[in-house]
Amino acid sequence: MRLEEEQAAYVQKNRTNALTIVREIVKKFGDHNVMILPRYDSQIATLKHVLGNRAKVLDKVVDSKILLRDTDIFVGSGGTMTAESALLGIPTISYDAVPNLVEKYLVRKKLAIRETNSKRIISVIEKILRSDNAHFKNRAKSVMDSMEDPVKRLGQIIKKD
Repeated sequence: MRLEEEQAAYVQKNRTNALTIVREIVKKFGDHNVMILPRYDSQIATLKHVLGNRAKVLDKVVDSKILLRDTDIFVGSGGTMTAESALLGIPTISYDAVPNLVEKYLVRKKLAIRETNSKRIISVIEKILRSDNAHFKNRAKSVMDSMEDPVKRLGQIIKKD
């Protein structure tokens, strides 16, 4: 799980409480390898205090590509890692902490599931764990194949001028 941005000016004050979601996930899936990637020292301290050793709180910078490679389900706040996970075909749940166009696109294309209620997030995770989930990879591949390569496009624009 990737915690949301909480210190930026654009953050809404009435957003989903990620700590509630974390507690529910750890309570229900404590026998799984639950990893939480906070953004700030204050988040790290709070999580370590609240969770103890019941989940792995990542307190150093990690390479998201390596981390996601071994991820069965990703729960994110709707930002960059949510997009990366969804486009890699990993079953992705967005708790939509910071609503944005990319998150809306991922949900519309069924690459990510938006769910803000912690109890329903648990239900979605249970369903994903019981399923084959090949459709996530297939959809991601289809969407990626339909996208234009920005490097090629930029090259065309530069050559034109």
